Amino acid sequence: MDSPCISVCQMDEDGYCIGCGRTIDEIRGWKRSSDDEKTEVLSRVAERQGQSA
Repeated sequence: MDSPCISVCQMDEDGYCIGCGRTIDEIRGWKRSSDDEKTEVLSRVAERQGQSA
């Protein structure tokens, strides 16, 4: 599964990347995560983006 990184790597005041919406821990763990774990991260990102929209 490809990373959601869009090379806009800057954290906002809430601790989320303004490019991909992940936390620093989610970013760090991406490569060693299973596809199921990555799907969970992407689901959390979608929820975050829905709440901020």
